[in-house]
Amino acid sequence: MVANNGRSIRFRLQIIVEPDVDEFHAYCPALKGLHVPGKTVEEAIKNAKEAALLHLQSLVEDGKPIPIGIETGKPRLSSFHHKRKSSIEELALAV
Repeated sequence: MVANNGRSIRFRLQIIVEPDVDEFHAYCPALKGLHVPGKTVEEAIKNAKEAALLHLQSLVEDGKPIPIGIETGKPRLSSFHHKRKSSIEELALAV
């Protein structure tokens, strides 16, 4: 996502995906209240990234601080641990 002026802020945040009955549940520990479903792990991560971008955009627009624990850099992916998948995702927010 890039604004007309071509400037963006890059964020990295952890998304955790867990099995939930016949779907998956994804959430971001750094963004309280961000919980989304998905039929697959990939869909849950995609939904979480979209929700995170909207949440971060509203914080920036309202002049509120970005939560600690969000950093910049490249994505990494770890393996399942106790049926959990943890992913560090990179997001770009237009400013």
